[in-house]
Amino acid sequence: ADGVEMTASATTMAAARWLHLRGPARNRPRLLPAQETARRMRSCVLVCAANSWGCRQQPGRACARTVVSKSPAVRAQELGADCAEEQQARDHVDNRPPDPAAMSESAAKELEHGRKSPPKRAGDENEESDGEPVDRAQLFNAVWRKVSEGRESMSLPSEIIWLNGAPGSGKSTNTPFILKARGLSADPIIMSDLLKHPSFKQRIDRGEMISDADVLERLLRALLEPRYKKGVLVDGFPRTTAQVEALTLLYAKMKELRRNCDPRYLSLFPKPRFFIAILYVSEAESLKRQRARGARATEHNRRVSETHYGVPLEERVTDLDEELCRKRYRIFKKHRDTLLQLRNRFPFTIIDAEMPLADVQAAILEQFKYQSAQELRPETYDAISKVPLADQIRDNARPELVERLDGYERTRPDLFRQAIGMVNKLIIPKVRRNAFAGAVLVRVPESAVNFDARLVNMIMDVLSERGYSCRYDCKRTLVPVEIDRHTFRILSEERIEHLFYLKYPEAELPRNITA
Repeated sequence: ADGVEMTASATTMAAARWLHLRGPARNRPRLLPAQETARRMRSCVLVCAANSWGCRQQPGRACARTVVSKSPAVRAQELGADCAEEQQARDHVDNRPPDPAAMSESAAKELEHGRKSPPKRAGDENEESDGEPVDRAQLFNAVWRKVSEGRESMSLPSEIIWLNGAPGSGKSTNTPFILKARGLSADPIIMSDLLKHPSFKQRIDRGEMISDADVLERLLRALLEPRYKKGVLVDGFPRTTAQVEALTLLYAKMKELRRNCDPRYLSLFPKPRFFIAILYVSEAESLKRQRARGARATEHNRRVSETHYGVPLEERVTDLDEELCRKRYRIFKKHRDTLLQLRNRFPFTIIDAEMPLADVQAAILEQFKYQSAQELRPETYDAISKVPLADQIRDNARPELVERLDGYERTRPDLFRQAIGMVNKLIIPKVRRNAFAGAVLVRVPESAVNFDARLVNMIMDVLSERGYSCRYDCKRTLVPVEIDRHTFRILSEERIEHLFYLKYPEAELPRNITA
């Protein structure tokens, strides 16, 4: 983007003068520090660079290369924001939970689904404090906007392995084996490590769950790190119904980014490949392994303390208390059916982790092989992705219908009036006659009306707008009319018949039932 480079000094002077002249009246006398102003103006400049890269993203969506797509007026308001909102932005960059007391009213409302609600306990079913279900798609989109906003560029892993299972099922034991088998060198993302903020650690030590918004935010921030571009293993996600839905929405988001990305930058947004491995052990075996792990860590740390040789191991509070061990397993058991909801989108089976280690690892590789066979190759996927999804056609059907009807009235009002007249004259009487059937076939011969493609389209759109489910077909039939006396050939003529298949809510006929 050589054509859009600006020096720091020029950027600072331009931004300072622009803010002084165009910023909100209450903020005009105050100017931001030079370094912060230059950084933010460089983000604005990158918007121009993104446009020159040819990103084909639809208006209002995050760009494939940059998500800074705000108008100058909005940027002016942000640059002239009060100190509380600046502190909130710095907290986001530092991965620290924002202080609600320092947040503006608009910012507090935006985080209502993920931050304002109290943390959920292990037995909660992902509901807000007032008892209403959480809009999981809205929660995911809010967290995604928060995580991606302000990033000059981003890339997502080409492969994500979701490792989950009961406490003590051997997730940590099998992680190095899985990474080596898949050729991944980056360290795994362990959800318990991501949530080591002091406020989260207290809840984890009590065996409680962290709010879905907190978990999802930290996971997305980790996945966007460049070191995970080739692939990553995620240990301990998902756990709740909302997190299962978030995983599915993440898969759809990754496909959307690739679909809308400029072909030159497809490497930044590879076709998502998700592998799922869920390890299972019984409650007795889980308690046995958790307590044994805690005892080993305690003994090891005692020897390190006495000999001053070696590295201490982490002593998990939950491994030292049998009741907490049982509580962790109950949490897993409660959400086991939630995990199985992933089968509706991703093929996998539960792996028996009580088998010998070699057998467990062989089962994991077999699972990955089976799941890979269910996925298309990237070249095939890119080729067929040009065909729109049925859901997209369904979602856009109504706006496109309205646009066509308005276009008929604007460009061909005479033909549009003729189509409406034909509907009232030829079709509606047969619908009235078959009102109790809920369906009717209307035959319109070519001799009755001079049909053309535009007229048929108008009739179907008018019927669709009025609530009828309409299907059209044109039937051509050769009908014998005479025999040539000299050659004895049968002479036929083509007769065209237009067929309209209509469905509609059938009328109910009240019936008096007598004893």
